[in-house]
Amino acid sequence: MKWSRLTKIGVIAIGAGILAFGAWQLWLETRIKHPVTVPLSMAAGEVITPEFKVNLDKYYVISIEADGNIENNDLSCMMGVSRRPTWCNRESVIHANWRVMTDRQTVAEGSSDDNKSGGGDYDDRKNTMERSIGAFKGSAGKKYVLYVDFVKDGRSLAMAKPRLKVDLAATWIEDTLLQEAVVYAVAFTFVIVGAILLVISAVIRIGNRHWINGQ
Repeated sequence: MKWSRLTKIGVIAIGAGILAFGAWQLWLETRIKHPVTVPLSMAAGEVITPEFKVNLDKYYVISIEADGNIENNDLSCMMGVSRRPTWCNRESVIHANWRVMTDRQTVAEGSSDDNKSGGGDYDDRKNTMERSIGAFKGSAGKKYVLYVDFVKDGRSLAMAKPRLKVDLAATWIEDTLLQEAVVYAVAFTFVIVGAILLVISAVIRIGNRHWINGQ
């Protein structure tokens, strides 16, 4: 059966809408959201991560995550994120200086002590607690190495299996909402227009058959 011009345009429009939606989903799935997760002993000394790559021009958060297998109040105190530090019987064991390098150049540096107010987050789904110690602006396509110097022994946290992490900052989701809305609107419009054209084409075809049969 030969397709009419309207049918062809309708099929192409629907295909374009589906393609736009699929391309956006693929783009989202291929963003590197968690480039680094490295186990820590928390012993005093320097930790150097493997080289990692990012593919977004966004901020990335450097943090230490630990399992919640220590009593919650003690864990928050040991990680320096307690909301009531004066109630703590344990001091924070996280004291670290960090720097991020690319092409043998330092692009960002800081200290956990400079970030005391930032990022105490308990995730009850995973039963983990996280303490951010800094952040840096990544450039898409660049490769980085993170150096973290733990200036005090923090091995009392070892039973919580601490990890050093680099994660895409959550604000990237907000930054992509407008783009996502535009992509969805365009994809939806193409599909709707394509469907309408197919219906019109079918109505015309049926009408033509009735006219021919009536002759």
